[in-house]
Amino acid sequence: SPSLDKFARSYQDYGMQIQADNCVKCKEWAPNLTRLFLAGDFNQWNKTQYELENVGEGVWELVLQPDDVGQCRIPVGSDLRYFCEDKQGNKFDRISNKGNKGIMCNRCF
Repeated sequence: SPSLDKFARSYQDYGMQIQADNCVKCKEWAPNLTRLFLAGDFNQWNKTQYELENVGEGVWELVLQPDDVGQCRIPVGSDLRYFCEDKQGNKFDRISNKGNKGIMCNRCF
């Protein structure tokens, strides 16, 4: 089934992944949120510095460009958390569906 195959391969698109150019691509499914931010030890837990964009159908995305010297902004193994706001105005944090430690390196596959 095409939809089952798409679901089974969602790990290739969702979560946080380092790209070949050292940018970090973040993609999460969170249909009940109105705002979603990424924070962690990589940015001293600044809860509003990196806001994901709602691209439709509950999907949120963010691309963090490499730093000024071309290095990845989020080191592998970083502690990460999402800071969320739902439709009722409630604010809370959660870990990614992929966990709160580290990010996937596309160059490793």
